[in-house]
Amino acid sequence: MCLESKKDTLKRSTYNQYWNQCNNHLLNEIGDEIFADLTEERLNNLLKTKLQEGYQFSTVMNLRTILMMILRYAMQNHIPTNVTGPLFTPRYRAKEMQVFTRWEQKQIEDLLFTRKDDYILAVFLSMYCGLRIGEVCALQWKDIHFRNGTLSVTKTLCRIQDNGTTSKKTYVASVLPKTHSSIRTIPIPTFLMPLLRQHRKKDTDYVITGTECSMEPRTCLRRFKTILKHAKVSNYSFHALRHTFATRCVETGMDTKSLSEILGHSTVKITLDRYVHPSMDFKRAQINRLKKVTKLDV
Repeated sequence: MCLESKKDTLKRSTYNQYWNQCNNHLLNEIGDEIFADLTEERLNNLLKTKLQEGYQFSTVMNLRTILMMILRYAMQNHIPTNVTGPLFTPRYRAKEMQVFTRWEQKQIEDLLFTRKDDYILAVFLSMYCGLRIGEVCALQWKDIHFRNGTLSVTKTLCRIQDNGTTSKKTYVASVLPKTHSSIRTIPIPTFLMPLLRQHRKKDTDYVITGTECSMEPRTCLRRFKTILKHAKVSNYSFHALRHTFATRCVETGMDTKSLSEILGHSTVKITLDRYVHPSMDFKRAQINRLKKVTKLDV
């Protein structure tokens, strides 16, 4: 009932995700317990156990969010509860970012230049504009503004479980981007414009297919993996292109605020904490600047 009351305020994909996680985790664990008997200790132990069992940080945080929504709903509707304080918040453990080296980036580019298909634009637009895979898949030629040299990100493609049911059927839908700040206008590097003009189709066609049919993210990922295999580089995810874009931007001196807005982050802190990871070559070059302040010459 609580989730149902939030259905109109949550993104469709978010609602379905919460619904499934509630059914797969919370109802299985505490569904038979009397709500009024639940305590902070009981709920906190539930969250901690999920973390210890190896569930992802995002999954545990979603469960915490759902529980907090339920508790707020109970308070607003005068439903008795013994939980009075905030629930356990897991500490975020940043994963090692996957970033292609400059050599790997060149290997990928060299391979792409031997191909003529429209799909190569998926790789170039992520590697030099920082687009997410769903944003790339949803991009249509009407979103590319050749006169201004910009592109607009207004939607994303994602696979959603059918109607938040226990059915395993899924479908691909075009939805609003991840957050409000993800709706953005990005300047296109001038060196990409000739390539885009070469592939340009009618406004209603999708950029990476050249037709009025989109390419779903899973297909996009499979094709990317084939490119990595032929280029003989690290077998990273498609998102590594976005990490690589952010890293190269920092290495070439882009200010963090501009980078944050291009990536579509809600705060600069997210950019600094999660996406900006200078390469070892860049760190080595920076530390070697110390040569200017020493008389050592080894």
